[in-house]
Amino acid sequence: MDTSNQHASTAGSDADTRGGTVARAHELPIEVHQLCTLERIDYFDAFRTSNPQTKDWSAGRWARHVLADASLRTRVHLVAGWSTLGLKVNPARNDRILGWPIESQTADHVVLATRSPWGISAQLVFARHESEWWFGTLLTLDGALARTAWSVIRPVHLSYVRTLLQQADARA
Repeated sequence: MDTSNQHASTAGSDADTRGGTVARAHELPIEVHQLCTLERIDYFDAFRTSNPQTKDWSAGRWARHVLADASLRTRVHLVAGWSTLGLKVNPARNDRILGWPIESQTADHVVLATRSPWGISAQLVFARHESEWWFGTLLTLDGALARTAWSVIRPVHLSYVRTLLQQADARA
């Protein structure tokens, strides 16, 4: 991944009814990318959103709003999708965000991390950069099973992340 760009160019954006905008980005800002602790990144995607309703929120509040405050149906789909990939999440634990262990957290970022016995190491990064919230999915894919599983799930993942962020903006 080329991290020399300070900002991402976007590949489409959608405004929601409360003034927020969700856009897929080609790169994470380098400051956000550097929050990832994976030794190797085989896959990443990045989205950014700007919503005046969330500008004073902490990263933890925003991450919980996006994941844990989603509708019951959405939360069930998320956990089912992660479980399909073998990712170890435990939504019943209060010290996690919708089951994801917190790897690191400050007022401006939260990094969630988990692994799959099938060779997937995953991190979700929620970070404030300048006046926007960034969401990144970063993966290490060890072995053919991990790569194959991700290639099947990837298109659904991208669509679901955009919708998840749009819904979070609308609820803010």
